[in-house]
Amino acid sequence: MISVHGRVVLEYGLRMTTALEEWARWAAEEVTSAKAIRASELARGRHEEKRRGEAAEEAG
Repeated sequence: MISVHGRVVLEYGLRMTTALEEWARWAAEEVTSAKAIRASELARGRHEEKRRGEAAEEAG
């Protein structure tokens, strides 16, 4: 049998590990989402630049 103090410390460790794991998953999702949004913005910008260049060629 472990002591009451031992159980308290064990429970603390389990809860902290769970909290850290949840935070790490959240943080990974945030970073992934931010990267995906930025990549989408860059692609959209490049597409718009290409369209403007093509329109200028047709007009000029």
